[in-house]
Amino acid sequence: IDAIIYNRNELLHKLNLDSSISDEELLLKFITTYGVESLKEINGDFTGAIYNTQNNTITLFRDHMGIRPLYYHINETTLSFSTDMRGLLSCSHVDSSINESWLYRRVCGQPFTGTENTELANIFCVPPAGYMIFSCNSVLRLVTKERYWNFSNKKIRYSSFQKYADCLKELITDSIERRLNVFPGLSGAELSGGLD
Repeated sequence: IDAIIYNRNELLHKLNLDSSISDEELLLKFITTYGVESLKEINGDFTGAIYNTQNNTITLFRDHMGIRPLYYHINETTLSFSTDMRGLLSCSHVDSSINESWLYRRVCGQPFTGTENTELANIFCVPPAGYMIFSCNSVLRLVTKERYWNFSNKKIRYSSFQKYADCLKELITDSIERRLNVFPGLSGAELSGGLD
């Protein structure tokens, strides 16, 4: 697990845990206590894999927005995964054939075709806000592929432009405060000064 948790205090309180544990330990404890569907309650950037010894499965999961990638390759005998595609390419059993269809769509500017395919035909990516469970019994295979969270299609209506602006400012301020609270001390940013 690789994680930065922004609602850490809420999770510690819910699990009645000491604040000295790492974000990775906290996330693991939360998932093992409440199940993989509980990922929807986590506010953070995370990705990970959990091996369940009781039913011989591996669960791969990823944060809501897909900030941290998790790539995988599977064949009949091996499931390999990494947060960096180069890690998979260093494995001798991983086929690094180009995904010509993906490349063609990208070069031609065709519409977005999903989050699982990559530029390599046999390396895939766990979708954002998703988890995948692989059975490691006699035949290695994908058992479950689910999303634990989706964007809401609920429309919010305000009576004025100013109320929209105030709500947006409140959401952005809350998001920045949560992220700043994770790192003690001073924080800074460098702006390029360009036209980006």
